[in-house]
Amino acid sequence: MRPIPLEQLLGGPLRALVLAQGIAAQATAQFVSEVGFTVDPRGKNPPSARTIQFTHVHRYLTPRIPVRSSTRRSSSARHCWLLHLFRIFESPMPP
Repeated sequence: MRPIPLEQLLGGPLRALVLAQGIAAQATAQFVSEVGFTVDPRGKNPPSARTIQFTHVHRYLTPRIPVRSSTRRSSSARHCWLLHLFRIFESPMPP
């Protein structure tokens, strides 16, 4: 009976891990490329990041002015967020 060389014992699983990491990196790059960017159909502009704009109007009542008055005024504040699309969706492999 011969002893198993350390290279064979550790090398096979280590090679498999490196290969799997490469495949995962390719899948992530493909996902970001397909989902995160828009391409100009005419080919004149470089790809740009795909974004989504969210707008929310928050309505609230202001305090009574003057204090003895029973009328309240309504005010509002508008909030806008511009997010990159691929920040919303998870990539195929966790970082």
